[in-house]
Amino acid sequence: MWLGPLAAQAWDQYVFTSNTTEAFHALEYRIEAGSTRKPNKEYQVNQMTDAMQVLLPVFQEYAQLTQDLQPLNNLVSDYCKSRDLDPNRYQMTVAPPPSMLPAAAPSTPTQGEGGVQISPASGQPQLG
Repeated sequence: MWLGPLAAQAWDQYVFTSNTTEAFHALEYRIEAGSTRKPNKEYQVNQMTDAMQVLLPVFQEYAQLTQDLQPLNNLVSDYCKSRDLDPNRYQMTVAPPPSMLPAAAPSTPTQGEGGVQISPASGQPQLG
């Protein structure tokens, strides 16, 4: 990569020098408060709690209509991470469709079993 004459001069003067103390004092720098600490955990939890209240109903309806659980799973994952929980334990999948087994035919009582029978001729219930 070519830096150009000005950048090459700066590199030679400040980076490629043998006197690091001189280079350290010649550069201007600053350290901002809070730039090295962990992000505010309470803030993250509050943000994700608010997001859950707003987005959860929308994503649930979307999942019901489309069977696409990815947005809902992403929201749950972000929420779990904000609370230091394992998001994999809360991921949802689409249930397989119900099996296509033939339904059992309802049994109708015969003459000696008792119960109510419908008379084919009159359509009226009769006790058996």
